[in-house]
Amino acid sequence: MSEITIPVVTRLQDNGDGGYTLYVYNNNEELIADHPKFKNSDIEKSEKLKKQILFEYDPYTNGYIGTGQINLNCTDGKYTLNKKLVFSAGQ
Repeated sequence: MSEITIPVVTRLQDNGDGGYTLYVYNNNEELIADHPKFKNSDIEKSEKLKKQILFEYDPYTNGYIGTGQINLNCTDGKYTLNKKLVFSAGQ
């Protein structure tokens, strides 16, 4: 049996319809590349917008940013969760 721990970064996004969507990424660069506001920004705004997203400026529109990890066991080629999967975002 082998164990794997994968560090991740998360974005909890308010859908504006009473629901939320949790996105999980390998790193901040993937989170930024997938963020809808960042995709639509021009080059001059990119660094400022990146900081606003990562440091939770206006989290209602930019999302709540968090970190976590996925812990897996591999036994006979089958992967299972080693620990419960918990992600926190916001306060």
